[in-house]
Amino acid sequence: VYNVNGLYLVTEEERPGLELVNLPWNIYKDSVKVAAGYIRWSDEKQNTGHSLSIQEMEISLKAKSLGFPVVVIFVEAATSAYQNTKKNRVKLNEMKEFILRNPNTNTVIFFDESRVTRLIEDFYTDFIVPVREKMPNLKLYATKMEEEWDENDPIVQVRLTLAYEESDKKSSSASNYHKNVINEPYNNKTKGPSIDAHNLR
Repeated sequence: VYNVNGLYLVTEEERPGLELVNLPWNIYKDSVKVAAGYIRWSDEKQNTGHSLSIQEMEISLKAKSLGFPVVVIFVEAATSAYQNTKKNRVKLNEMKEFILRNPNTNTVIFFDESRVTRLIEDFYTDFIVPVREKMPNLKLYATKMEEEWDENDPIVQVRLTLAYEESDKKSSSASNYHKNVINEPYNNKTKGPSIDAHNLR
């Protein structure tokens, strides 16, 4: 646990230069607002880059602006959201279980749509729906949006579609490279979904 400008940051990741502190509350039993933050980047080349620090800073700022004294961070390092659905992402599943076990946590904050899904439908069907069945007041926030993130918002649906198309284009380029340059099949484990944003309603 680290105290970053008055916000308690709960994370498994070491933060050189920050002092470890003790939480003044029991985040499961005491009456305290707790947000869950989700961070993801796609490949190992980014492990030594700034993806973690940038996403964490933006999530922390958003949590403070929403009045949360505590944010619990879940970091999915070097994991493609295009080739790995929500079911195959360990930290996203851990966050889901944390939220369902903790009555103080009803809010998830992420950097943008591309961090939680590249396939449009999996985050909705495998995370939002089952969590809202037990926690109808679940709230979602993207750091770049002022208002609450709503999967039925046309702007959000466009952004989801663009994130999917970007990943699909990269996947096709990689497949063509393997086929035409190094003469090896490209192992793309995930087929793209049929895109029908209205099915999210």
